Amino acid sequence: MLNKFFKFPADLGSQGKKRVVEFLAGYTRRDLNHNFNALRTLWSHDERHDVYAESYKRLATDAWMAKEKEKDKGGPFLDRLLKLQYDEWLQDWALIRQDKNTMAHSLEYRLPFLDHRLIELAFTMPAEMKINNGTDKYIERKLADKIFPPHIARRAKIPFYLPVEYFLDKPQFRKLVAETLNETAVKRRGYFEPAKVRALVENMNRTREFVFCKQVVSLVILELWHQVFVDKAFSFGR
Repeated sequence: MLNKFFKFPADLGSQGKKRVVEFLAGYTRRDLNHNFNALRTLWSHDERHDVYAESYKRLATDAWMAKEKEKDKGGPFLDRLLKLQYDEWLQDWALIRQDKNTMAHSLEYRLPFLDHRLIELAFTMPAEMKINNGTDKYIERKLADKIFPPHIARRAKIPFYLPVEYFLDKPQFRKLVAETLNETAVKRRGYFEPAKVRALVENMNRTREFVFCKQVVSLVILELWHQVFVDKAFSFGR
């Protein structure tokens, strides 16, 4: 039943379902910013602490997390959540990736919905004009009803998803994981415990679960990022 609540092609698997259950069980003990991050992060606090090398474990804190401003804590729940997204997710995740991707393909990209006057107006609107009986983007869809046919104006939101599980058996993927997350490479980088990384890769191969796949890929990407931008081992476009 939990799979029905998530729009990813892959099932949540036992780890994903466990994450949902733990989230619900601890919901009332966490503040809004911790709840905001608890489900969307690949690594729980304990998982991050466990995988880090000993010298980095003390850095596995929540200091990176955007905190809710005191002046916002009494406002409507949806607006409080949206403000957290503006302070962290929007600028540090969504916008910077859009900017890099469009520049990489010589595309001009504009964000008219981020005009400060429009955002200020949106925060004066009641929550039911934003989400209404489960319909998201409600006021935009009402406007779209006047311009587009229903199958466009009422189309469900489609998430961008990289089907990692599709690549598990591909020789290129297995080679990439082996080259970036072998014991020698992990020790040389020094961030993580080689045994924990090896166990994570084994869990991914054995269970093929969504969470394990995404965690492994995140470590692969981190290592590749280091090779390109820190080690200067190779560069693109040459």
